[in-house]
Amino acid sequence: RYSTRVQELRDRAVELKTELTELAYDLDRTAGRLEDNPEELEESNSRLQVLRRLQDKYGATLEEVIAYGEKAALELERLDATEEELARLSADKDQLLGQMRSQSSALFGLRQYAGGRLEKEINRELADLDMKNARFAVEIEEKSLDPGDLPADPHHIRFTIAPNPGEPSMPLVSIVSGGEASRVLLAVKTVLAGLDDIATIIFDEIDTGISGSTTTRIAGKLKSISRTAQVICVTHNAQIAASADCQLLIGKRVEDGRTRTTVKRIEGPERVSEIARLLSGRPDDAKSRSLAQDLLDRGRQI
Repeated sequence: RYSTRVQELRDRAVELKTELTELAYDLDRTAGRLEDNPEELEESNSRLQVLRRLQDKYGATLEEVIAYGEKAALELERLDATEEELARLSADKDQLLGQMRSQSSALFGLRQYAGGRLEKEINRELADLDMKNARFAVEIEEKSLDPGDLPADPHHIRFTIAPNPGEPSMPLVSIVSGGEASRVLLAVKTVLAGLDDIATIIFDEIDTGISGSTTTRIAGKLKSISRTAQVICVTHNAQIAASADCQLLIGKRVEDGRTRTTVKRIEGPERVSEIARLLSGRPDDAKSRSLAQDLLDRGRQI
């Protein structure tokens, strides 16, 4: 048994000797070839150094380095596709920006036309309200369409007015005079009531700062608007109140320590008394009641 085992080991030793001899021969031959070709030797050393650097950076084994390279190649393909998508989106953005600028220009022209009509109509209404010298204007400016900061509206629109000759135009919201503000507001709402389908228009203290013939004109204007829309007017002016089709008396009273607001429709003698109270503060005065009745009669004829 032992001789058989020894024979096996001897045979393996012979085989190994033969393989080592052949390997030594191949190495000598390869080394000789490399010595005869220094450039090939340098290239082999360079490739070996590159491989070692790759192993230091991307994996301990050649298999790990190859796996990392395959993964990087897939990522590069994805990035190339992303670049193409970004280029397509950039082209779409430029196209949409061009369309937006074209539409903004068209809208600017329409707004200029509408603004001119609005100026004409409101200035005509102001003339009817004893503001013949006032000049209402619509200022429209184009905004910069910066792709990085697009505005919600491509235009800046501002309403201005010069109440009197020689005065500079100012924003509509800057009007100080209560009477002027009331009349401008009435003029604007009168025009818009004709342009839009407005069911109800509310005027709060529209008579502030005005009197005399201007009050008569305002009463007539309110009556005119009421033919196409319901008009609710909160007023302390007897002439305007008398021109209404229906008058409601708003009052306050304290009950159980709480203030309550009351609204009551008044007609006939009660309405005459309220108009007289607005005129003179004396609802039972005969002259005040006579004048109140006269205002109510004229109000029905407007």
